[in-house]
Amino acid sequence: MDQTLGTDSEHHYESIRHSGDPIYEEIHEVPPPLPLSAPPLNDAELEKKAARSIFEGASKYDILSYLVDAKERGLAREESFDYGNNPKIIEEEAADTLSDLDKRQAEERERDRDSGQSSMSSLSPPPHNFICGGAGKSSGSDVERQDSGVGSETSKTSRSKYQATPTVLHLCEDCDGAVEMQVGDNGILYAPLVCRKCGKKRVERKEIITEIVETEEKYGRDLQIILEEFCHPMLVAGLLTQEQLSAIFLNTEDLLENNQTLAERMRDALDMSLEQGDDDLLTVNIGRIFLDFTQMLHAFESYCVRQAGASLLLANLEKEKELLRIFLKVSQMENAVLRRMNLNSFLMVPVQRVTKYPLLLARLYKVTPSHLEGRELLKQAQEKIELHLNHINQEAKDVPTKLWRRISSSSPNRRASCEIDMINIKLRKMAIDVLEWNHDEVRFAMEGRLLYTQPTDSNWKKARTIKLTPVNALLVTNGKPSANYRAEKAMSEKLNFPKHTGIREASLLLVKEKCGRYTLIREPLYLDRCVVCSEADWDDYFEVQEISSKDTFIFKAEDGVRTKQWYTQLQYHAQGMGAWRKRRNALANIMINGMLARS
Repeated sequence: MDQTLGTDSEHHYESIRHSGDPIYEEIHEVPPPLPLSAPPLNDAELEKKAARSIFEGASKYDILSYLVDAKERGLAREESFDYGNNPKIIEEEAADTLSDLDKRQAEERERDRDSGQSSMSSLSPPPHNFICGGAGKSSGSDVERQDSGVGSETSKTSRSKYQATPTVLHLCEDCDGAVEMQVGDNGILYAPLVCRKCGKKRVERKEIITEIVETEEKYGRDLQIILEEFCHPMLVAGLLTQEQLSAIFLNTEDLLENNQTLAERMRDALDMSLEQGDDDLLTVNIGRIFLDFTQMLHAFESYCVRQAGASLLLANLEKEKELLRIFLKVSQMENAVLRRMNLNSFLMVPVQRVTKYPLLLARLYKVTPSHLEGRELLKQAQEKIELHLNHINQEAKDVPTKLWRRISSSSPNRRASCEIDMINIKLRKMAIDVLEWNHDEVRFAMEGRLLYTQPTDSNWKKARTIKLTPVNALLVTNGKPSANYRAEKAMSEKLNFPKHTGIREASLLLVKEKCGRYTLIREPLYLDRCVVCSEADWDDYFEVQEISSKDTFIFKAEDGVRTKQWYTQLQYHAQGMGAWRKRRNALANIMINGMLARS
């Protein structure tokens, strides 16, 4: 070593100190000056501060003056607008769902790989500075002390200490697999709750939930832009009539109302989970939230079916009205809130949003642990939304391009069940339209096929062969059920006059099918005006009679069990309906009423 260093080896520290490149930066005695300007705002605040509507609070005269000035500046030129539906738009959206999320997942996997390599390198001992005990043994913990201890006690390897203590096997909470011990920042070994693979799934699940909530809120802001930056200024300036605006913007207000309620519910669940210390968002049940908000799919259906006609009407009006064309061009080029998007792009936002729901739920289902109770609810919500999307496609069959195209092929059994569910969706929609009840309070107690006949003197006296006609039946209730509502226990428990169940109305609808179309046989049978009974010698039949019209119907289901179930459900819902069935101010003891009157 002395020969290699030479005479300068004694002063090599001095040479480093006098060299031009310092090893460490010197700390000056005088502190650096304070910054003259405030720290920059984040991107969200800058975007909020910079993006301001050019028509906010403007009157009709202000808007028209601005459009005339824009025309003189030559901003709005005659251009050909193509509003044809492009089938690739939505399919690319459906296939390219979460690009930003995939990038973040790739970065997360790269960081995990780097951290794993660094931890392994820190645990492996250097061969030149440490003495390994035994040549044929593995070098996992063969580290001996380097002092000059003599004797068997001082020369024991550190492996013997670990071998003396019993090893404890830690299992992963999600997959029940073995968990590898890890070294913390303070150098202490610890066992994490989940393995590395499940840990990555939890991170991905948290990112997907956050993505669902944030994109739902962003979708709501786009709906507000449609109403505040397009619909309202057009109405104030008189560019279009109220009928034309309603035909273009459809039920955007209903979509916004449903979005605000759904986004608020998901944000509350997210914040509550974080406040309770659940950093992995395991208590957030997205599937339950979507199942509770399935009524919003009717608003999406009403919008998507008519959206193609609205775009065509907008294109025709834009060709006819010069001021409308100038307004749309000026808004796109000079209104920073619109992000250089035209009105037709904003009108496609609800269609794109509803097609993303099944993809997001399917991705969330894959990374959700099997022991969480909300995992199967995600699958149910996904299938329910897909059924509604199929129904929307069938309703929009006159449109050249489909709004949504199913990617995965289904089996014949799955296709048959889907067709049955599609029929149920059509019947439910018809029932809601006929009854005109509030969507949030409508419940379908029973639905299925029944055989019925109306007895008359001619066919009832013969009583030999009675012809029964098949019909689709729906038992619909109106009102939010309370704790006393126990319709599922109607067959096992004895029927008594129930307490307040929260059900205000109940109705039986009879629908017949002919050539794929469904029509009502007659007006709905409201159970508060009907009597439900059964003869002792007719176990497989029951009778429903309307008091006002004296119409009588004899019903029979596919088997005896199903017939009994229909009969008990109709009796349970009918006995609490109608003021004539209730006890009119009756008391248990007549003497109590007399004593109260005297006092």
